[in-house]
Amino acid sequence: MLEPFEGETKSYWQHLRLYVPNVTVSNTPKKATKRGTKRDLKWKDTATEASLSSSPLNSRLVAATATVNVSHSTNPITGGSTKRQATVPEWSETVLQTNGFCDLLQRDLDEVRLCFRVENVAFIELNDAVEVEPRIGSTASISLAQVLKTKRLSTKIRLTLAYSVARSIWLYYNSDWMNKPWTSDSIHFMPEGNSNGDESSCLPIPNTSNPCFALQFDSSGDSYPETHEVKFTLHKYPRVRALGNLLLELGRGHCPRGAAIPNQPDPSVRDSVAKAINHECTQALNTIDDRNWPDFDIRDKDQVNIYKEAARSCFKILKMFNEQALFDTLLNIVAPLEKLLQNAEIVKSTVNLNVTNTAAAPSATTETTDVKQGLIPSQKESKEWLDAILTSTAFRNIYEKSRNRSPIKIAVLDTGYDNESIFFQNRSRKHQLKSGNWLDCLDLSKKPVDTDGHGSYVVSLAMKLAPAAEIYVARVAENTASLEASSENIARAILWATDKCGADIVTMSFGFPQEHLVCDKQVISLAILKAVLDREKRILFFSAASNSGANGPEQLPATDEHVISIRATHPSGTPWERNPPVGNHGEAFGTLGTEVQASWLKSDPQGKILSGTSAATPIAAGMAAMLLGYADADDELDGKTRRKLKTQEGMVALFKHISEDCGGLHYICPRKFLGDHVEDRNRRSMMDLATRDRG
Repeated sequence: MLEPFEGETKSYWQHLRLYVPNVTVSNTPKKATKRGTKRDLKWKDTATEASLSSSPLNSRLVAATATVNVSHSTNPITGGSTKRQATVPEWSETVLQTNGFCDLLQRDLDEVRLCFRVENVAFIELNDAVEVEPRIGSTASISLAQVLKTKRLSTKIRLTLAYSVARSIWLYYNSDWMNKPWTSDSIHFMPEGNSNGDESSCLPIPNTSNPCFALQFDSSGDSYPETHEVKFTLHKYPRVRALGNLLLELGRGHCPRGAAIPNQPDPSVRDSVAKAINHECTQALNTIDDRNWPDFDIRDKDQVNIYKEAARSCFKILKMFNEQALFDTLLNIVAPLEKLLQNAEIVKSTVNLNVTNTAAAPSATTETTDVKQGLIPSQKESKEWLDAILTSTAFRNIYEKSRNRSPIKIAVLDTGYDNESIFFQNRSRKHQLKSGNWLDCLDLSKKPVDTDGHGSYVVSLAMKLAPAAEIYVARVAENTASLEASSENIARAILWATDKCGADIVTMSFGFPQEHLVCDKQVISLAILKAVLDREKRILFFSAASNSGANGPEQLPATDEHVISIRATHPSGTPWERNPPVGNHGEAFGTLGTEVQASWLKSDPQGKILSGTSAATPIAAGMAAMLLGYADADDELDGKTRRKLKTQEGMVALFKHISEDCGGLHYICPRKFLGDHVEDRNRRSMMDLATRDRG
């Protein structure tokens, strides 16, 4: 699960290793270890390692393909590399039974790599084997804590390990592999050696370029939660603190006694847990401020300060109700460490921090911004705009209340979404995106697909603004360039969203000058009209206006009379320069749409930054879902008001109540509804007035 440094090639790949140190798999009993002599293994004693892609994963679905090394003269360590995969005929497979994995490890086959894969819930053995490479020594693995106590690691090795650990935690933060503590005791290294059993041939120092995360299979549950509920503490995220402690130890270059696992407080003593956490954070910050830390062979103080700031980010007071704030915090640790390694010419870029600004409509141009040095001021303003919403007390209260009610349903019509992207690995988001909430109008794939990235971006923005909503996604085009020729798919998806899914909101982050006719019919317009009539107007359609500026008019489907057209604004509310002119197609609304960061494909785990009406549209749709969720959860609002707000007339009127007039464009200003100065009675009054405004 760590990303090891591979010598002169300067390449990285993902590894996941799960194993129990000091347990021997053999048909002949050996001397008792501290766990005792065992002839038969149970699942909790099983050791595995699988080659992985760079996406987060669930513990029950290890990888599409994987390899296992079995050495019967040593611990049952399994291994693999994305460089070496066994190629076997499809018929050469065996589906293992419940205890098949343990039986596989106990077979006396000498030292070989056995290949397997996990498909759904089936564990499939591929009946060929390949050579073990590199050789695994016949001695037990050694923890990072042991190495730091007995060896002097070079600055290069320690920096590489720091980056490897940090990036792994960042990528896999929401996976089940984080349920066990990540400390210098749980990060292990395997010695390399020959297969002749001569222990003297093993390297005197374990292979520190190939770190492993060691844990035990057991049924203890979530023993290392993401947050704690202890009051009066400086920091509520133990996993982030654990990463900070690892950076501290690697910066010292040695591991003093007790450093890996701080003294455990007595929960029965009042405030002892809070005191211990606060003391840990305070001591860590004092160490970071010490001019003698870190102990690196680097003369340039600016480079040393990069490491200091990465470690400091782990212990800062964090307000991370929303997922994006947590993602950003971890990225602020990983990116500086990579920059430090790049400056030292240890690695090439592996975290792609080139962020591209594109827009949704086929007529849009593309702008590229290099943010390797961090977000530029305008990008920070957009981030702060979103953070102000997601961290507001009102937003959190709405989420808590509406999550226990029938969810608002949002249908996103776009290029699909990549369910292996890190954003979608969170359990609550997986719950929002249930397996049946998907339609592929192109390839009829039953699993979510996105080869473009635009759809993933739009879906993630809608989910951020509406975390309690149920999300449905229809893939109507392979990429944004082909949207204009996808009228039939779009019409089909609209009917699917309204008839089968019962969507309250349909959002479309695209547009084109004119609708392509299908059998001489305007199928998109007809599908929208049918949905409005069938639902007695209680459905909301949102669409991106255009990105062509004054050079082109507002585009379809935004010009449809039943669609709320969305333009982009800067964080200040100033209209974006490339919005189309305000025309005669109803009220013109705009919201944040410039330099907005959101999810992308699995290959870009940090996401993308886009500017355009395609970014503003899911934000507006998400805010509409948030408003509907608030209305449904407020028992003092009558049913007539709730029903009216689900119509275009009602939502347009409410948007006007929370908007500022910017030269004919209504800038949707969230603080007018979510601000701390706004009381519930004021919010209720806005909704009553909005539904009354339209009769």
